Amino acid sequence: MPEETRSHETSVEIEASPSQIWEMITESAGIARWFAPEVKAEQGVGGKVFVSWGGGMEINTLVTQWEPEVHVRWEDPERAPLATDFYIETKDGGTAVLRVVQSFGIGAEWDGEFDGTKHGWLIFVRVIKLAIERHWGKKSFHTSLIEMMPEGSTKAGAWEKLQSQAGIVWDVESSREPSELVVLVPAWKGSLVWFTLAKQYVAASLITYGLEQTEFEEARAKVGDLMKQVVAT
Repeated sequence: MPEETRSHETSVEIEASPSQIWEMITESAGIARWFAPEVKAEQGVGGKVFVSWGGGMEINTLVTQWEPEVHVRWEDPERAPLATDFYIETKDGGTAVLRVVQSFGIGAEWDGEFDGTKHGWLIFVRVIKLAIERHWGKKSFHTSLIEMMPEGSTKAGAWEKLQSQAGIVWDVESSREPSELVVLVPAWKGSLVWFTLAKQYVAASLITYGLEQTEFEEARAKVGDLMKQVVAT
């Protein structure tokens, strides 16, 4: 018998065609615009999807369902029944709804990942919406940065420094004190930075849209400098 599962669901309505959303969730370049810096996605049932944030943080999944512009399913063969389903539903008026269903086992060992990904997908789908509605067709770069917390630094202290920083002017997209901050940077053409604070480290995902390589490198350097300031004792 199939293993029992539980799931959470996240959806967002996007001013886009089903083909645009399909590209974002099935093609390597599309997935890299919102999910992870390194992506290798094979097409069709049986295709492998590899994503990596660096430092050993990676996911390997297998495509087990494939209905173009309607439904694709990723399954982790080593962590069954972990799976992610993406559904696209066409709406009137030139919009479509992207619905993401994340499935897990029912044991307590899944509780932390269940809660963490539930919040994470709320942000990921908003990034997809942003990337399509505001930045479709623009050049994009994505990088992950991390700074370890030295002895004497605290998560609360790092959060306070991040809030009071004056080096980068941004607009707050979402905030979850003291663990997560997502911002948009006008000077970088509305590019996005997603800060995550943990007990041991501070991480940031920088996703730029419309910047050239040199501009992206400058933005990455500024984010890196900021993170060093945030964890400093």
